[in-house]
Amino acid sequence: MSLEISTRGESMPFHSTKRTAKL
Repeated sequence: MSLEISTRGESMPFHSTKRTAKL
């Protein structure tokens, strides 16, 4: 699930924050 959000994070701004936190 986290990986899926990571890819969509580029499209969504609010998801982008989660993507950075995961890395």
